[in-house]
Amino acid sequence: WQEARDIGDRSVLAAIAESVGLDRGEFLAALDDAAYDAEVQADIDMARAYGLNGVPALVFDNRYLVSGAQPADVLRQVVAQIAAERDE
Repeated sequence: WQEARDIGDRSVLAAIAESVGLDRGEFLAALDDAAYDAEVQADIDMARAYGLNGVPALVFDNRYLVSGAQPADVLRQVVAQIAAERDE
């Protein structure tokens, strides 16, 4: 994606997998494995349940969605809020 390569193309994905040390054949087999499809779909369903519709996004404590690239101070505030709620 960063190099404007089509990550929807299996051969591009396989080349990327190889470049990071994965076995090309095993990687392609995993792409076709229904068990992985189910896991990916479960992640997509969870993201939708959180209201997530873009990246980057972080979910804190299964309750707080922080969308977009946020400064570290915003993330610290969310963590502090969660800690304060747990102390109550």
